[in-house]
Amino acid sequence: MESNIEVMKILMIGDSVYPDTMGGSHRHIHDISRALSERGNDIVVYSPKPKPESKGEEMIDGFKVMRYNRGGNKAKSLIDFIFGPYRIFKKELKNGYRPDVIHGHWPLTVFLIFLYVRLRHLPIKLVYTFHGPAYEEYKIELKQNVIVKNVFLQIVKMLEQTVLNLSDSISTASEYMKKKAIALYGNERKIVVNYHFVDIYKFRIDERKDFKGLFLKDHKYVISIRRIKKRMGLQLLINSFVDVLRQVPNCELLIGGKGNYEGELKNLAKSLHIQDHVHFLGFLPDDDLKYYYSKSDVCVVPSQDLEGFGLTTAEALACGTPVVATNRCANPELLKGITPELLAEYNADDMSKKIILALNKNYDSQKLRSYIMENFNIDKMLDGYLKLYNSK
Repeated sequence: MESNIEVMKILMIGDSVYPDTMGGSHRHIHDISRALSERGNDIVVYSPKPKPESKGEEMIDGFKVMRYNRGGNKAKSLIDFIFGPYRIFKKELKNGYRPDVIHGHWPLTVFLIFLYVRLRHLPIKLVYTFHGPAYEEYKIELKQNVIVKNVFLQIVKMLEQTVLNLSDSISTASEYMKKKAIALYGNERKIVVNYHFVDIYKFRIDERKDFKGLFLKDHKYVISIRRIKKRMGLQLLINSFVDVLRQVPNCELLIGGKGNYEGELKNLAKSLHIQDHVHFLGFLPDDDLKYYYSKSDVCVVPSQDLEGFGLTTAEALACGTPVVATNRCANPELLKGITPELLAEYNADDMSKKIILALNKNYDSQKLRSYIMENFNIDKMLDGYLKLYNSK
């Protein structure tokens, strides 16, 4: 991509970065940092240590990652989220580091830094990508005492509102997430939609033979790659798979990812007497991911809520695999231009029907891949971010 924009110093701050963790926003921070560094920009990422023994600083794919300690218990961990990046930033300022842009991706980690920049009137552009409302994510995930939880949620909501107010520009990965941000916090004039992208060189149709010995010729395979959390909708997928097996008895469900909800999902599969057809794969590195996507007949994205883009959808399509997804979140925006018939209502009956439809239809793998290459490529996304970085 040709650009006449000067090389910039860009500081990225989220709640983690790939490969430390596998969340969609973490992969996004990694991928845009790598892409911007390949174009000559100086990229630094602040991120918590995934393990106490993790390196404090290291280069990853052309950009620098600076890590801070994060406590083991939840209270200490949240405090470190807020103060860890701020301490690094103040230290680096004293050492002469002055970024042109600070690009935030999580409100707790950028709140103090954004506030400091504004109070000191530093000439630094503040850009924030609203991946999803932290307030609502914590509301779903936290299980503390009701009073403590409500107080904490109000603090998070206040911090998130302040971060958006302090930002020069705000981006979202979909119209769905833009509407959610406006409904919660306003700031409509600042918010622009900048669809995320998939690395089409990393995620491509994998022609390798079944070197893992998993995929049998006379079987059908349905795959879902998710963080194994309650809000990811995997319980819906497992429930719908009962009807899939009634019509396609030689079908197997593959679930890739890690999380704290795996035990409950295994118990659900067992209670439905389909545990022999449901396989939990754990963490899958990217090279294995493209293999699993390509070898599977259908990928399912059973979004329940707060899915701001749907990276799994884009990755699977880039590998030539059709995607069945709920008609919630950003899923319609990704699929309406290629396979709108595979959007399902959020219930097991319709989900099973759409999975069976996808299994029985012969989709053109190259057409699915071309759709992603044309509509969700890195040049479009970087152009959008560079416009925000350089806007007046």
